[in-house]
Amino acid sequence: MKRAFFYISIILFIFKGTASAASIDTIYLSDLNKKLIVADDIHVFQSTRDIDLNKIDYRNQKWKNIDSIFQSKPTELYTYILISINNDTDLDKEVFFDLDDPSIYDVYGILIDHNTGEKIDYRSGLAAGKLKNTNNTDNAFKFQLSEGHQYTFIAKLTLKNFTSLSSELYSVEGYSNETSIHFLIFGIYYGLITAIIIYALFFYISSGFRWFLYFAIATFFFSIVTGAYDGFTGFLLPWFVKLFNGYHDLVSGGLSNIFTLLFAASFLGIKSFKNNFFKVFAFLIAANLLSFIFYFFIPDVGFYIVISNAIIGAPLITATSIYYYKKGDKSLIYLVLAYLIFSIFIFISALYLFRAIPANKFTYYSLHIGYTIHLLFLSVVLIERIRSIRKEVDQQKILNAINERKMFERFNQDLEDTVNTRTQDLAIKEVNLRTILENNDIGIWLTNTQLRVIECNHKAKEFIYHLNKYVNFGIDTNLNEVLHDIPVMNSWFKRYENALNGQEITFEYSYNIKGETRYLEVQLFPILASGNVSGVATFLNDITDHKIKENTLEKTNNELSRVNSELDKFVYGASHDLKAPLGSLKGLIYLLKHETDQSAIDEYFSRMEGSIDRMESFIKDLVNYSRNSRAELVIEEVEPEKIVNEIIENLRYNEDYKNVTLDTRFNLNDGTIYSDINRIKVILSNIIGNALKYHDPEKVNPHVKICVSMIDNKLKVVVEDNGLGIDEEHKNKIFDMFYRAHDSSEGTGLGLFIVKETVEKLDGELSLNTKAGEGSKFTILLPNLR
Repeated sequence: MKRAFFYISIILFIFKGTASAASIDTIYLSDLNKKLIVADDIHVFQSTRDIDLNKIDYRNQKWKNIDSIFQSKPTELYTYILISINNDTDLDKEVFFDLDDPSIYDVYGILIDHNTGEKIDYRSGLAAGKLKNTNNTDNAFKFQLSEGHQYTFIAKLTLKNFTSLSSELYSVEGYSNETSIHFLIFGIYYGLITAIIIYALFFYISSGFRWFLYFAIATFFFSIVTGAYDGFTGFLLPWFVKLFNGYHDLVSGGLSNIFTLLFAASFLGIKSFKNNFFKVFAFLIAANLLSFIFYFFIPDVGFYIVISNAIIGAPLITATSIYYYKKGDKSLIYLVLAYLIFSIFIFISALYLFRAIPANKFTYYSLHIGYTIHLLFLSVVLIERIRSIRKEVDQQKILNAINERKMFERFNQDLEDTVNTRTQDLAIKEVNLRTILENNDIGIWLTNTQLRVIECNHKAKEFIYHLNKYVNFGIDTNLNEVLHDIPVMNSWFKRYENALNGQEITFEYSYNIKGETRYLEVQLFPILASGNVSGVATFLNDITDHKIKENTLEKTNNELSRVNSELDKFVYGASHDLKAPLGSLKGLIYLLKHETDQSAIDEYFSRMEGSIDRMESFIKDLVNYSRNSRAELVIEEVEPEKIVNEIIENLRYNEDYKNVTLDTRFNLNDGTIYSDINRIKVILSNIIGNALKYHDPEKVNPHVKICVSMIDNKLKVVVEDNGLGIDEEHKNKIFDMFYRAHDSSEGTGLGLFIVKETVEKLDGELSLNTKAGEGSKFTILLPNLR
C-alpha cells in the first residue's frame, strides 16, 4: 500500500530536487529528545559494484542528499547510505537508528568511531533472521555512542521492492515507547482480524454460503499486505517473503483483490455476464491474474496492475452497493460505508507514506484504523444478512407448519374415507375368499405361531380324516396335538419350526388310502405381519396323477438314454477306432508310390495286409459288440503293455507319428488286472491318437509320454504331451458329444465323449490337466473288476 502513489512521489521528488556530491550533514545528539526524524540527513549513492564497507573510501563517493519522500524502485544495483552522528553531550548515549520501511530485504552496515577508529558490524532486514540487533519487526540498529565522539554509519541495502528511506533516530525511552505502542495496536489489529477470519469460516461451514469463505480469504491476504507494511509479515512469515523474493505484498495484494471482488459479487448476487457490474468484476479479476504472470518477468508492471486494481476495486464495490441499495436492499448501507471509509483511509495512508501530510499517530496507523473500521462495518452487513436469512427461514417454517396442518387434516379425512371403503371391500373379499377356499381342490389351513388353526377348508379336514379318522380337525384345533397323534406326520414338527423362522418349505408326502398310494405336494409359507412371522399357511396339493405320469416318463427317458448311449458307442467304434489303421494304410500307399526297392515294397505290403487283418478283426468285434450291447462286461485278464504297443503299432504309419517322439514306460510290478480289454483299447486309442494329432508343429521337440502302472490294485494310465493344449473355456466341454475344442479338428467330436462313457462303464476315473500352448495330461484310473 505504501507504494500506491509512486507517481506522486516522483512528481514531489522533481519539485524537491536532488543534490549531487553534497556536503555530508551531521546529526547532533543534543538535538535528540525522544525521537528525531533524520531522513533529510541521509546520503545515498548506487553502484553496480559490491563494495567492501571496511575498505570503502566513503569521502570520495558521489553521495546524494535525500529527503523524507525519497523512494527507490526495485533494482539490482547496490544501494549505499551514510549518516554522520556527533555525540556532543557530556554522557555516553544509547540510541536507535530505525529505517521505517520493513520491506527492505537486507541491510549490512558498519559504525565507524572516528575518535578510536573502531568499526562495529550491523545486520538487519528480512534476510538477517536471528542476527537482528533488536528484537523488533523494524530495521532498527542500536548504537552505543561515547561522550564527545564523532561517528559515521555506512550501510549497504538490498532493495527488491519499492522502498522508502524514511528514518528516525530514537532515545532508549522513545524507542521503547514507540515499539510498545506499535505492538499493542498491532496485537489488537491482528487479533481482531484473526477472530473475524475464524468466525467467517465458522459461518461458511455452518451455512454453506460461499461469500463467507471469500471474505475470510480476502481478509487473510490483506493481513499479509498490512503485515508487509508494518513489518510483521517478514517477522512472522520470513519463508513467505523469501518464497516470492520480496514481492510477497504484490502477490498477496492481488489475491486479496481477487477474493474481495468474488465476495462482493457473491454477496450482491451478481452471477451473469448480462450484468454490466459482473463484466467489470470479471475484467478486474482477470487483470489481477495477469499480474501474477508479469510478476515472473516484469515485476514493475505486475505491481502497477495490482495497485490499480486496489484503487479501482474499492470505489467500484462502493458504486455497485449504492446501485443495489437504491433498488431496495437497505441493509447495504453498511456495505457502502465499509468500502467508502476503506477507500478514504487508503488515500490517507498513501499521503502519509510519501510525507504529503504531517506524521502523527493517526496518519501512521491510518491503514490499520481504516481496515479495522471497514471490517466492523462489514461484520454488521454480514450479521444483518444472517438475520434476514434466518427471518426468511422462520417465516417459511411457519408457512410450512400451517400447510402441514391443513394437509394432515385432509389426510385424516381421506384416510377415514379410505378405511370405510376398504372395510366394505374387505367384507366382500372375505365372502369371496371363503367361497374360493371351500370350493378348492387344494387343502388349506392357517395356523398362528403356537400352531393353533385359525382357518381351514373341507379338503384339509378330509386329508386329516383319511390319515387317522380325525373327525374334530378345524378352527381352533391345536396342530401340535394332531402331529403328535399321527405318527407319519411327526417329521412335520421340524418343518413347521423352520417355517416359523421365516423359511418357505416345499416337500412331497405320500400316504395309502385303501391300498392305493397317494402323493401330496406340501407347501409351508410364513405369514408375515409388519415384517414379523405371525403364523404359517399350509397348502396340500394332490399330485398323484402327475407323479404317475412323471415316473412313467422318467422310465421311458432312462430307457431311451440307454439305447442312445449304446448307439453312440457303436457309431464311435465304427468311425473312430478304425481311423488309425486306415491312416496307416494311406501312409503305406504313399510310401509305395515313391519306393523302388523291392524288399521295402514287400515289407510295406506285408504291413498293409496286417493292418487290413486288424481292421477286419476289429469290425467283427464291433459287430459282435453291437449285437450283444445288452450283455454284461467281458471281464478277462488284461495285458496293458501289449495293448499300448498294439495301439502304437496301428498308429505308426500315421502322418503325425513321424513328427512326434513317443516315450512309453511300464511299471506293472507283476500285478494282474482284470477288466474289459476291448473297452480299454477304445479308451487308449482315442487318447493316444489325439495326443499325436494335436501336437504343436512349432515346437522343437514335440513328444508324447505314456506311463502305465499298477497302484493299489488299480490300473493307472497317464498320457502327457506338449502339444497345442486346450483353452480353459473348452476344458469342461470337450467330453460333451460332438464338441470340438480346435477349429482344425477333423473328427466327429465323439471321441472323448466315448472315452468318458467307457471309463464310467468300467467304474473308472478320468481327469484332465491342460493349458493352451503348453500341452495336456490325461490320467485314467481303472479298478480291478475281479
